[in-house]
Amino acid sequence: MYDRNLEPMQDGEVLIAHFAKIATSKKKSISAGDFELIKVIGRGGFSRVLLCRKKDTGRLYAMKILKKSKIIREKKIKPILSERAVLEKLDHPFIVKLHWAFQSKEELFFIMDICTGGEIFFHLNNFKRFPEQLAKFYFIEILLGLEYLHS
Repeated sequence: MYDRNLEPMQDGEVLIAHFAKIATSKKKSISAGDFELIKVIGRGGFSRVLLCRKKDTGRLYAMKILKKSKIIREKKIKPILSERAVLEKLDHPFIVKLHWAFQSKEELFFIMDICTGGEIFFHLNNFKRFPEQLAKFYFIEILLGLEYLHS
């Protein structure tokens, strides 16, 4: 239950358990059909991002979906290919991890870690100004991510 507050359950409220299936053989290819789409969690200029669950493991991910026709029309093929090439090489705790990338006839799919908690701009807007300790915390995480990228 993704939008549920953290209060005690009410009478009659139902929770649904998700169990992972034990894979008997390694699946070589992956597609959109391997995921249960749950809800849209973001939109960008060239994509939309959905919360999804991998059917065989029950794990949650963010699925970024890009329309090929829009990428071609806006001449953004190189930046999207660069994004994928860079993301698939990264493995750092402060940078979102790309787990899988695949395509259909009309769309490209990037399956990445789900980052709950929202964007830093949302939190900054709520605070108006971060307390010094919180600002240092975020700055150090960003700095460590940038340091990793440049290494």
